[in-house]
Amino acid sequence: MSGPDQLESGLFFIVGAPRSGTTLVQAIIGSHPRITIPPETDFFDRYRMPGAASHSDSVWNEWLERWLGSERWRDQQLDQSEFRRRARATDRSERAVFLVFAEMIADRTGRRRVGEKSPNHFKSVEHIAGVFPGAKFIHVIRDPRDVVASRLCAGYTEFRSTLRHAQGWRRAAQKHFELTRTMPAKRYTEVRYEDVVSDTEGVARALCRFLEEEFAPEMLRFHQREDPGFSPREEAWKGGTRSPIYADSVGGYARKLKPRQIAAVERVAAIEMERLGYKRSRIHPRWSWRIADQADRLADRWRC
Repeated sequence: MSGPDQLESGLFFIVGAPRSGTTLVQAIIGSHPRITIPPETDFFDRYRMPGAASHSDSVWNEWLERWLGSERWRDQQLDQSEFRRRARATDRSERAVFLVFAEMIADRTGRRRVGEKSPNHFKSVEHIAGVFPGAKFIHVIRDPRDVVASRLCAGYTEFRSTLRHAQGWRRAAQKHFELTRTMPAKRYTEVRYEDVVSDTEGVARALCRFLEEEFAPEMLRFHQREDPGFSPREEAWKGGTRSPIYADSVGGYARKLKPRQIAAVERVAAIEMERLGYKRSRIHPRWSWRIADQADRLADRWRC
């Protein structure tokens, strides 16, 4: 059994804009024989504990039951009664409750180091860093055009607006720039999806150095892992990590997006793309495309 102190000292979080390759990085790191990374939790985002929870029995119980009744909790396939019993025996802080969760994951897998991967936790890095002062963070970056193409093809989203998805990538990139200024390199690092594809072993070794772990060859055989790190319901959009990496996953947007969509992404994310070294295409946008972009965005609003 792994104790809470030992688990806390080894915690790390994988973040990034959705469809940036966070599941692939999770698969590679989670194939290390000493590390386990469960399905996404959204614990510090969608299910973040209210500030008053530690002072009010009713608020705390309401929050706990909301978490235990969520789809994200069901994805973990843990004993709910046991989790509730352990959580109620703590000081009821976010830190303590999350460590109960991590301990149960460690007990189930027999691996002493637990990581967490929820892409949207990029918005909560400072908060998580405050809760766990020793935690490390890995931010996965990918060409926004490939991100948008992947999001439009993903089975979990009904939104069709290129602008909406491009703006989401831009927010993640802007947050990344901020975090690189405010967090020490020993706690926060960047991983490029394109580097993972072109030099998987090099990236895996760099991640091991960052996490202060010995490199394990099993990390390069991530597609053969027994535990996929995601729930069966997510197979349609995460199952690709059960296969070897294919180089055509980089730049695939050129086949999947219309010129209008490519131009829209580049218009929204031009500054951030330049800072990250992603070259813009030679597409000459038309004014009529902006009207079509806005029509897609309005249609998404109606879907909400």
